[in-house]
Amino acid sequence: MTYDSTLKYLVEQYPQAFTRWLFNQEPAEDIEILNTELSTEPIRADALFFVRVADSY
Repeated sequence: MTYDSTLKYLVEQYPQAFTRWLFNQEPAEDIEILNTELSTEPIRADALFFVRVADSY
């Protein structure tokens, strides 16, 4: 399993814990994983994950 796949798995399976770790605060109850595909230009990254927390990005 690659690092990107591992990160995707952790975000999808444990969104509350991931957002708590990332933002260092208690997350909102309604966390939504956004499956969004990006074009290869201009972002040069292996993967980019969008996560919606409450009504913010």
